[in-house]
Amino acid sequence: MTALAGDSVAESARPARMGEYVGMGSAWLMGALLAVAARGNTALLLCVLMTTFLVAQGARRVGRSAGPHIARRSLLPALGIGALSGLICLSYAAVCAGVLGLIWAGYDGFSDPHLLYNYLRKPVLAVLAYGFMPALLLGFVAGSLLFVLTRPRKKPTEPE
Repeated sequence: MTALAGDSVAESARPARMGEYVGMGSAWLMGALLAVAARGNTALLLCVLMTTFLVAQGARRVGRSAGPHIARRSLLPALGIGALSGLICLSYAAVCAGVLGLIWAGYDGFSDPHLLYNYLRKPVLAVLAYGFMPALLLGFVAGSLLFVLTRPRKKPTEPE
């Protein structure tokens, strides 16, 4: 990102940095809610923790690129960019669920005759189906939060 005349480099990188923070914070918030829903199931908590870590890294990258785009636009496009970013992070979570399902299949000895359906397709579809609306809503919230955080700061004027 290039700095404009009169802007410092740190100020021009601010939307990308805010995007990283909001993306990672959103991913960790959703992971915490899922961990609460797991209700003490140790294996499920471990899977949620691993997936949340990986999705948070992906959300950091998505937020880094979404932040500058949101900073240049009005609120309505910011909501759309936020929702799209949430759905991209949901696709990261779906891929992680599929990989964890295959790891779980290895733990079970790859003995299931419907291995790909039970350990790959079901987790991916479950994450996509149950996570679509929460990812969309959290994306709207993250997009609006980034819109507020990346607004240009007005310098206070001194009274005459």
